[in-house]
Amino acid sequence: MDSEYSFMLRISISEFLLGFNMKYEVRRKRMAKKNVMVVGVLAIAAIMIVVVFAAITSTKTVPSSGTIAGVNLGVYSDPECTIALDASNPIVWSTVNPGAFVTQTVYILNTGTTDMTLALTTSNWVNQSLLTLTWDKESAVVNPGLANKVTAILTLTASSSFTTGTDFSVDIVITGTHT
Repeated sequence: MDSEYSFMLRISISEFLLGFNMKYEVRRKRMAKKNVMVVGVLAIAAIMIVVVFAAITSTKTVPSSGTIAGVNLGVYSDPECTIALDASNPIVWSTVNPGAFVTQTVYILNTGTTDMTLALTTSNWVNQSLLTLTWDKESAVVNPGLANKVTAILTLTASSSFTTGTDFSVDIVITGTHT
């Protein structure tokens, strides 16, 4: 009877598990249907929101343009500003006597798009110890355009302490800064 009882118990457990699996399968299918329905409803709601939003939204593209302010200067040896002073066309000073000065006239043109303030510095002096370079346009404002060019006088002064002749050179640095 033991084996018969065992067999019956196995059949009962099998039927129970089969029934449980069937119930679970039915529940799983119902949940899957519910999930599909929820996803479908959400998708329809999202589409409706997009359609409604599109119906109440308007856009307009507005073109724009402008100019970035820039400074650019040119230094010339002639009043028409056609002969640029640069490494291939430098300023050549005449002989300066001890205790005296010499001048050079240069023309500064603002080829940028905004006003600029001028400044002068020097660099790379050779035999500078008794020489001074100045000008008459420190902090001058130069507006853009040929009609607004500035005439500047550079003055090179030699100390009266000079006793022997010697050659000299200097790089003149003229800076234009946006005002």
